[in-house]
Amino acid sequence: MVGLLPTGPQPVLISLAITRELDLRGSFRFNNEIDEVITALADGTLNIGPVITHEYPLSQGLEAFETARNSAASGKVLLNFQPE
Repeated sequence: MVGLLPTGPQPVLISLAITRELDLRGSFRFNNEIDEVITALADGTLNIGPVITHEYPLSQGLEAFETARNSAASGKVLLNFQPE
């Protein structure tokens, strides 16, 4: 799991981890990967399309944040800073 969850208790089916003898690991920060990701984003070799669920122009920034708040309805929500 990579990333940061909301604060507070997080429900998890710990019995699955036990019965399947899983190791749970977390990572909060990236190290060397970020340079590769930025390069791939810049040259277009990283396909991010399937991850992006919504894109809004800057003028609809508040609506974008409301959409992003609802994790059941959104994944990655982008703000487009290009002139409209």
